[in-house]
Amino acid sequence: TIAMGAFHVISKGIVVVASGGNNGLKASTFGIDFISDANLSEQKEKKG
Repeated sequence: TIAMGAFHVISKGIVVVASGGNNGLKASTFGIDFISDANLSEQKEKKG
C-alpha cells in the first residue's frame, strides 16, 4: 500500500510538470523521495 501511495504522488507530480511550473518539479521530486523512504522502511520491516 505504501508503494502504491508513492506512485500516486509521483503520477500527480508528473501531471503538474506536464502542465508546466516549478511546483510540478517539486511535487515529482517529493514523490521520488517518498518512494525511497517507503522502500527503506519496508526493508527495515522485513529484516525485523
